[in-house]
Amino acid sequence: MVTTNFTTLTGGTIILQAQLDDYTDTLNFILDTGSGGISLDSATAVELQIPTLSTNKVIKGISGSKRLDYAYNHKLKIKNLLTDSLDFHINNYELLTAAYGVKIDGVIGTS
Repeated sequence: MVTTNFTTLTGGTIILQAQLDDYTDTLNFILDTGSGGISLDSATAVELQIPTLSTNKVIKGISGSKRLDYAYNHKLKIKNLLTDSLDFHINNYELLTAAYGVKIDGVIGTS
C-alpha cells in the first residue's frame, strides 16, 4: 500500500505532488476523476525540455476544436509508486495556475 500527502484547494480540488521521469523536483498534478487521461502543462514541458509531437487527434470543447500534442513514454512517481510508459497530452494550464494561485503542472485522470 502506498500513501501520500495531498493538498485540497478551494472547491475540493486535490493536488498531488509527483516526479516526472528523472527530474528531481516535484510537480503539482490535479487529481481529476472526470478526466479520462493524463496531461502535462505546455509551459512545464518547455521548461523541462520534454519533446512533444503533434498528432491527428482532435478534441472538441466549448471554445472549438484543437489538435493534441503528446509527450510519449514517460514515468511518473508518487512516493514509492512508479508508473511508466505514460503518454501525456499537452495542454495549457496557465488559467488553472492563475485561478488556484499554485503552479499546475498537469492533470491525472482515471486511466
